[in-house]
Amino acid sequence: MLFFVPQILSSNLMISVFLENQHVKAPVGWYAEERTARVDLYITVRAALKPQQIHDELSRTLDYASLVKIVITESAKERKLLETLAEGIAQTLQLEYPGIMSNIEIVIRKKNLPVHGFNADAAGIVFTEEY
Repeated sequence: MLFFVPQILSSNLMISVFLENQHVKAPVGWYAEERTARVDLYITVRAALKPQQIHDELSRTLDYASLVKIVITESAKERKLLETLAEGIAQTLQLEYPGIMSNIEIVIRKKNLPVHGFNADAAGIVFTEEY
């Protein structure tokens, strides 16, 4: 009779799940015109998983399809600040995946700013939270 003995991830090992530069058109911006026109945003989410037993089960990690859905759903909500969008994404992930993540980093890039002289590749925010 064979028994499967789960392996414990080393405390030095960290596994992260990520979604890189998900493009969304979002009603986010300080000015009403930005929210009405919807701005192009590029969202990256990196979630570090807590060390745990390896079981090759989706329930022990973040599902990519769910991650994309959360980003799209949260991005559809009208907001004035990128910071509150990032916070909404982080809160939703924490609710849907309790106890799975040790930290999360969300980067939101805005490539076109309604600012005279803007000549950068992007502007944006980096949101980081530890659990």
